[in-house]
Amino acid sequence: ECDIKELSPDNRTVWRLVADELESLGMIVKDVSLPHFSYSVPCYTVICSAEASSNMAKYTGAIFGYDCSKAHSPSTVDEMFAYNRQFGLGPVVKHRIIAGTYFLSYHGRHHYEQALKARSLIKNDYRTVFDKDGPDPVDILITPVSLGPPPTRSTMEELGPVEAYVLNTFLVPVNLAGLPAISVPITRGEGELPLSVQVISKWFDEGLMIKIAKLIETFMRNKN
Repeated sequence: ECDIKELSPDNRTVWRLVADELESLGMIVKDVSLPHFSYSVPCYTVICSAEASSNMAKYTGAIFGYDCSKAHSPSTVDEMFAYNRQFGLGPVVKHRIIAGTYFLSYHGRHHYEQALKARSLIKNDYRTVFDKDGPDPVDILITPVSLGPPPTRSTMEELGPVEAYVLNTFLVPVNLAGLPAISVPITRGEGELPLSVQVISKWFDEGLMIKIAKLIETFMRNKN
């Protein structure tokens, strides 16, 4: 499911290179199925927005806030709160708060409930592939980190909210499942930006994850 059409040829090549190197070291490399992988980004979009709305509802700026004393002197507490939220929060945060408020409302709550169910399915997919008593278990998963080279700040500023979410295609399912993961730079691509792979282990098995990441780092350094 990770080998999607949006994945750049360079990232696909790096991903396969790492798999081949691990196989040459005697490890068994195989494909696994994550049936609900494609639900990850929309699931994350809903849950992350809802959490942003819930957490930022208490943001008043009274203690940690935008310094409005020089530019504006609010006459009421409500005006101070509104001013802090208007000028102290960026457009992405505002977008998530507004979307999340809808998802937690009476009319949008069914989206949030469906996202919670999807998160359970995504987590169960990982539980299945890491289950040593399962039909086709693995110890470690190797995936790309991004669809292409890491985006620059200027690139991110040009993207809309949906495009920005899609960049996290390989990251959000791991976070939704609560799994440990580490990014290992392999080589440099367009604009000398690093191309990396993501090493994922099962819950509470960070030791193996770090060991494999170190192994990949070592053999790629020697190869280059």
